[in-house]
Amino acid sequence: MASTTIKSDKRKKQQSKKKLGVKPIFSTIFSRRVAAWGIELAIFSASIAVPYGLGSYIKAQGWGKPVPLNPTLAQTQSALAKTLTLPAPQNPNPLVPPATNLFWWLALGLPITLSATQIYRLGRTGQTLPKRWLGIRVVTPGGAKPGLARAIVREIVGKWGVPLSSAYLIWRYSGAFPALGVLIGTAGVAILAEISLLLFNRRQSTWHDRLAGTIVVDAKKGLTSYNSPYKQARGKVQQEPLTVEVQPLSQEPTNPITSRAVSTIIYNSPAAEKNEQFQLWQWMRQNPGPTLTLVTIGAVGSVLTTFVGTQIYIQTQANQRQYQARNNQVFLSLVDRLGATSQNPTEERKSVILALARLDDPRA
Repeated sequence: MASTTIKSDKRKKQQSKKKLGVKPIFSTIFSRRVAAWGIELAIFSASIAVPYGLGSYIKAQGWGKPVPLNPTLAQTQSALAKTLTLPAPQNPNPLVPPATNLFWWLALGLPITLSATQIYRLGRTGQTLPKRWLGIRVVTPGGAKPGLARAIVREIVGKWGVPLSSAYLIWRYSGAFPALGVLIGTAGVAILAEISLLLFNRRQSTWHDRLAGTIVVDAKKGLTSYNSPYKQARGKVQQEPLTVEVQPLSQEPTNPITSRAVSTIIYNSPAAEKNEQFQLWQWMRQNPGPTLTLVTIGAVGSVLTTFVGTQIYIQTQANQRQYQARNNQVFLSLVDRLGATSQNPTEERKSVILALARLDDPRA
């Protein structure tokens, strides 16, 4: 009797939790998406930090006979120093242990290989490894796999390219340059702002999802776990009446083909297929918030592009004036030497004439 009471109490608690919408951790797609993003970021960071740290430790210990730094690594180090205003290395071709060359090369190539592999998996299967572990999948609104092109747009352009590029431009031309901490903070805010769009729309889709035309669903339930305007629009389509008449070809009861009943009929309405087509204006009207965000980003990008173009033009003109002034100074100096007297005037005049011939000046 007591066991029956305990079981009934457990059932009541479970039913009350279902009614109140209480769900365990990682049960919602939102929490699993955030967890998958964190795991992906952690794996990517570890693929850089671990090999680089091992290479730096080996260099500090001085293990092995030093060899020149790999040219690709030297160029990458120089490019990062210029981009992030880091102190340039005093020696452009330093000597490092061979193992340091190996681990630093892994720190450069491993994240690129890992990212390419995950993007390829995302395009072919709709899942990276963390998404597969957490049971979520990226699909198109029709339920198909995203494909490689959508995966590239979603990951490289939407998720990382636009937020990080915007943060860098703001840092570079807003007066915060060259404070590296401001760049890191701005990049973090930009990435979190892009992800936070999950909280402000019923579709729970980020900007990179909308840019690539993808949605994230439960890997087992598929589109049934996704409540989107696409499904609502499909529900509003008037279904055309359909009558199916089945006439058996044979009256023999032993025929297995005619003895089976029709259980499921799939009917694709042309009106529904037409309604599923993506219309830009309709999307803008249904999503005013993201539309305003895109317009704002476009306006800010246009202003930054104009500002950067103006700065490049001004710097180019200044460099050209400086170059012309230097050429003019050299030309006047050579003319003075041409008229001056020396112990060997013939040789002096020849050298001056050759210098004038090499000078990029129409007066020469």
